[in-house]
Order: sequence, then C-alpha cells, then structure tokens
Amino acid sequence: MNRQSKTSQAEGLLPNQIKLLHMLRRFWAEHALWTRSYLISAVNELNDLTAVSERLLRNPKDFSTIFSALYGDTVAYGLETLLTDHSLIAIQVMAAAKRGDEETVAQLRNRWYENAGKLADFLGGINPHWSGDAWRTMLEEHLEMTEDQIAHVLAGRAEDGIARFEAALELSFRMGDEMAGGIFKQFKI
Repeated sequence: MNRQSKTSQAEGLLPNQIKLLHMLRRFWAEHALWTRSYLISAVNELNDLTAVSERLLRNPKDFSTIFSALYGDTVAYGLETLLTDHSLIAIQVMAAAKRGDEETVAQLRNRWYENAGKLADFLGGINPHWSGDAWRTMLEEHLEMTEDQIAHVLAGRAEDGIARFEAALELSFRMGDEMAGGIFKQFKI
C-alpha cells in the first residue's frame, strides 16, 4: 500500500478511531506476517518454529481483547476460538503439504474453508454493518493467497511466494479497514 492511501484512510478520523483502525490493521497484518513466518520456519526446519507458532497463536487473543471490550467475553471467546482454529488448520495444512500428503491437504483445506465460512457468518451476525458474504470473500481470498504461498515456498519459487505475501498483506489492511469501519458505525465511535 502506498503512503498516500494509508494517510487518506485516516483523514477525517477522530483520534480514538485512528487508534482502533491502527490496531485492527496491525492485528490482521500480524496474522499474515506470522503465518508467513511459520511457513518459512516449517519448510526450512528452523529452530524458531515453536516460538513462531506461539506468536502466531497469540494473534487471536489480540483480537479477543478488543472484541471483549466491545462485544463482551462470550463474543470475544467465539472469535478467538474461530481464529485459533483457522491458524491451527493452517499449521496442519503446511505440514501435510511439506510431506506431500495431498489427501490430507484436501481434507484440511475443506475444514479450513468451512472455518472461514463460520468466521464470516459469525462476524456478519454480530455487527449489522458487516456482511457475512463480504467477509467470506475476503477470508477465502486470504486462504487462496496462503495456499499459493505454501506452494511457491515448497517449490522454491521465492519471488512468487513474496509477491503472494505482499498481496496477502495488502488484503490484511483491507480486512482491518472493514472491521474498523463496521465498529465505527455500530458503536458510533
């Protein structure tokens, strides 16, 4: 994303809106970053795999903190659970893909997309300004980009993997914008 579009996104926003927008963009971007980091560490059998996994799995708790303050603990826990499942399935997909176990990858892929549908429905159900269909589209796009990154990294196509990561990072900003915009409207922040 270029500097001008980042700046224009925050134009006209109040300080508390800017803070929330920044946090949500950051959490979605961290999700993309730590997923990518896990992929690189797993494929290359780096010794930081446990630490990277723990950091990836902390990301749903980050979202949960914000959602707890806005929607209460039950909703926050629901989101945290769905996002944790999303990341755990990603970890399993990466491991199966690395082993070349296409049957397991296909089964996990179905679970992954089912989880994305549940997450989209969940989000669409808690905020009248969020569309479950729009979230489903973004989440499925995110999964496709992650699958592409896995394939490119495993095939040794670094440039292609980096390009897909950059697209995933850009998508993460859009997801943060979508989430923040709905919260602004719902809570009149």
